[in-house]
Amino acid sequence: MGRFKLQVDSPGNVLRPLPKRLLLSPVATDTRRDEERRWNMPMGYERRGYGGGANRFGPKPVEEGKEYDVDIKEISRRGEGIARVEGLVVFVPNTKPGDHVKVKITRVSNRFASGEVIQ
Repeated sequence: MGRFKLQVDSPGNVLRPLPKRLLLSPVATDTRRDEERRWNMPMGYERRGYGGGANRFGPKPVEEGKEYDVDIKEISRRGEGIARVEGLVVFVPNTKPGDHVKVKITRVSNRFASGEVIQ
């Protein structure tokens, strides 16, 4: 028998050969199962990105439509002011560093929020 061992998951369905050294590791076996699961899925289902699953970033400290008092600390590449509310970045157009403004949140994304100045 050579370096490779054939595996069969059902009668007539032979899987690709794996080196023996990978067959000894439980981690490699789990990886193998995951790889086969992805391999056998219909096209487009192997990766879902940020949508379609549990929220990976937890609850947001801001809500769309609510108002917050913020200090603009930085400016973005697009020229918007950057504030933070409990660590979440909030982009606020037409502001500059040093401004203390009241913003209304217009959009909440996974990693940032956008708002507009109301005062």
